[in-house]
Amino acid sequence: MEWAGVFCEGIGPTVEGVMNLLKVMFEGGAEDPALQKQALLDYSGPAGKALTDAGAKLEDMGAPSADAQALHDELVKFFTDSGAALNDVSSQLATLDPADPEFATKLEQLGGDQADPSKLQEQIKKLQDDPVLGEAFKKAPQCVAMSEKLKSLGGSLGG
Repeated sequence: MEWAGVFCEGIGPTVEGVMNLLKVMFEGGAEDPALQKQALLDYSGPAGKALTDAGAKLEDMGAPSADAQALHDELVKFFTDSGAALNDVSSQLATLDPADPEFATKLEQLGGDQADPSKLQEQIKKLQDDPVLGEAFKKAPQCVAMSEKLKSLGGSLGG
């Protein structure tokens, strides 16, 4: 249960960041490079830190059970790699000028695959589908709070 809690602590800010980012884009951010840059910074900085911290915590805790070792290793790698990718995006993003005519092109080149939110969804699904961890995922307070937040933002995890 504590393991699932740390997992949700790591992805909570990331999921929330993606939701806020989408909201900004829908509300005109897609037409405004300065808004876009700020929204992306608000997402990549906190998400990168949360994922990196959670990856380190999970690694220290070890797998919750022998059966979950492979999933644990995969998630630690996912958190660590994604955290590093987002931290990298954040620092590169800070140097971009929204007034630059090439801003959109340069923006598309940041982050690559690791910053793709659908990858996060895949990891959450794996956790939910695991017989033992899936139960812990439903009960850990951090996960319950995250699910509630997502519902209020109009998303749903395993709804």
